[in-house]
Amino acid sequence: MNELPFESDQQRDTFLAKLRTSGYRGVPVPVIERLLNQIDAKCIEAGAKAAVNNPQPHFSKLIVETFWARRQMERHQATPDEGLSFLVAALLAMKELNKQAEAIFLEAANDSDSTPMLAITGLHALVQMEHPDAEPIARRLLEDPREGVRAHAAAVWPRLNPEAYNALLATLKKPLIDTPTAGKVLVGLLQSQRPGAMDHVVRWLSGRDATTLGRCCADLSIYRPPGASQAMIRVLDGATKQEARQTLMQMLYRVGDAAASAKLIAIVETGSDAEARYIVEEMSGYEKTPGWNDQLRAAVRHRGDESLLPIIDQAVRDAANWRDR
Repeated sequence: MNELPFESDQQRDTFLAKLRTSGYRGVPVPVIERLLNQIDAKCIEAGAKAAVNNPQPHFSKLIVETFWARRQMERHQATPDEGLSFLVAALLAMKELNKQAEAIFLEAANDSDSTPMLAITGLHALVQMEHPDAEPIARRLLEDPREGVRAHAAAVWPRLNPEAYNALLATLKKPLIDTPTAGKVLVGLLQSQRPGAMDHVVRWLSGRDATTLGRCCADLSIYRPPGASQAMIRVLDGATKQEARQTLMQMLYRVGDAAASAKLIAIVETGSDAEARYIVEEMSGYEKTPGWNDQLRAAVRHRGDESLLPIIDQAVRDAANWRDR
């Protein structure tokens, strides 16, 4: 732990890799303090995560001071500081929701000079602390020129404003809506649980190419709003292109809830030979839910094609070998 300051980028990267492998646990306090005093954003990331995993009373004050010092330097040098978002995330993880943290969260989300990641992290922090400015800031960020910022604002705004539904629908109907924003808007519509919301989601997704489906349904699988699986199942039922169908099946597997699993098992039992084999080859081995491989075996036997069973058995062995490495 005596490598700081680093003599080379390789030495730095090796040291930081060791910290990642340890889950940033057991890092001595002086090392964390020195990491937070480095210029390099990678060191700031490591220092912030280590501070969260090795809490000390003075760390939050140190992170606040580090944020403002780096923010001032960033403005002076006119160079984006990628380390700032890690400091904001650390304050949030520490549940430091005091006035000092509040000022940083507002700065991060509200300042036009913030990098996309800093603005997104600041917005999520304000949402978590139920700050009254979270809703107007999210509404403003829906018009941000950066697609990633717009996308995340669209995902959280419905939680802050019951009137967001109509605005999200209007956004979804824009002819040139970008895919990241569309994905978050679809999440927001389902989160509203308004009558007809799922119909709008299904209608927008239906007929899209596999790439668009993959990116938008990935958001549904990550945020998992109510009805996400049911919406994807309806789109899958109407899809005819093989690549689109395979993408939707992958997204259902990623969600892995009861409805998604039941749909995939039904395809193995009664679907086409190609799709049954695709599910067995791509989705066996690692168990996202307990008993998944046994469900696949039962579905294969129900289908009457036991030639698929060795594929499952081999995938299970491969998964076990990978786990034991």
